[in-house]
Amino acid sequence: MLQPPHGQRTATSGAGSVTCRPLAPLDVATTARLHIALLGEGLFPRLGPAFVRRWHLTFVDNPHASAHVVTSADGDILAFILATTDQAAYVAETLRSAKWPLALRGAWGLARRPGLALGFLRTRLRRYARRIVSSGPSTTASSGAVEGPVAVVHAIVTTPAARGRGLGRELMARFEADVAAAGVTRMELLTDEGGGAVEFYRRLGWTLREVRTNRDGRRMVLFCKRTAA
Repeated sequence: MLQPPHGQRTATSGAGSVTCRPLAPLDVATTARLHIALLGEGLFPRLGPAFVRRWHLTFVDNPHASAHVVTSADGDILAFILATTDQAAYVAETLRSAKWPLALRGAWGLARRPGLALGFLRTRLRRYARRIVSSGPSTTASSGAVEGPVAVVHAIVTTPAARGRGLGRELMARFEADVAAAGVTRMELLTDEGGGAVEFYRRLGWTLREVRTNRDGRRMVLFCKRTAA
């Protein structure tokens, strides 16, 4: 169904023609705005637009990232996905190339949001400080040791007006094609236990591995899938 994962594909979806292509630097202002508006739970979106724009930019040139947008015939972004084909390698490259821009924007976001800053100091400061200082690889979404690299979906967003047109399925297929091309077989993602995305991932063949409570007290579902690389 898909063309090679790094190319651009035009298809008819729902009411009209759409284009699925890799995320570009000029896209991040829009994808950040949509991310905050439609998927605003979690630490990163709550740090504000400046941080989210810079974070999204780390998915543009990182060789271990898989990020795509679906645009309308008029060029409007209808949906996007941010993911990695090797989470540990993506984090290592991001820390090498962008840790200080991200840290400064994150600190500014916390300074403007005292309640969020208090929660960050209590639940995350030590872990993030250790990562920044060491520039070491991150843990993946899973708990415990895993064999080999793990690909992780960080965010997938579809605008309300574009839902029901198969755009999320298209983006997930593009992600899985990138993962297979990278020679990685294990994929993971986390989603809210009570969210509508749970059944979406089940229909795409993802397996529920566990339910956990994150640092913000939200109940999250860990899904896993393997691809034939």
